[in-house]
Amino acid sequence: MISNNYIPEKINDANAYLDGTRMIGVAASVDLPEVNMKTGTVEGFGVGGEIDSPTIGQWESFEQEVQFNTLYSSAVDMLNPLTVVNLTFRAAQQVYDKTGGYDFKGLRVVEMGRVKKFKPGKIEKSEGMEATVTLELNDQRKVVTSVGNGRLDAVANAIQSATGMEFHLETYSEHSLDEGSTSRAASYVGLEWGDGIVTWGAGTDTDIIVAGIHALVSAINNK
Repeated sequence: MISNNYIPEKINDANAYLDGTRMIGVAASVDLPEVNMKTGTVEGFGVGGEIDSPTIGQWESFEQEVQFNTLYSSAVDMLNPLTVVNLTFRAAQQVYDKTGGYDFKGLRVVEMGRVKKFKPGKIEKSEGMEATVTLELNDQRKVVTSVGNGRLDAVANAIQSATGMEFHLETYSEHSLDEGSTSRAASYVGLEWGDGIVTWGAGTDTDIIVAGIHALVSAINNK
């Protein structure tokens, strides 16, 4: 639950993921799609002119543009014409707590669609690539916001808010599986549910945050 004591200030940081787990690049900005309802003109006797009437439940095409500073090789997977692109944007909103200090509120945007245009940008020394991906969205867009003591706690709270599940993040631990800059991390999560049952999950990834999310989802699926 979002407290009235919080004053949202700015987006502190954000990442873009393909299929919810694979980072596809460092996004510079995301222009979320404008939502326009389909309309039809109504005119006739007793109508003082024309009325541009909305058609309930019908929407115009959604189009979205994502700008990247740099791209990862996994971004090429979006160009497969036989698959639907599933993009997840995770952001940390910096909020001021009126009781004193700062906190972070999780923001997640999940979208599905097809790549309409892909501009890979440029390769120039000491400069960003300035790549652009334009998506034609063909599924529902859901935005979930939540507050937590950390990113994983915020994700857990967001899942509960979106699904109605009731659980508590009872245990969390992590450790490295390998050595070096590309080492994998393993995370373990224990959830205590409203009925007193405790479930466990584990996850691995080169990104410690993603590993924790894998473990969280695993624990939820083990209920």
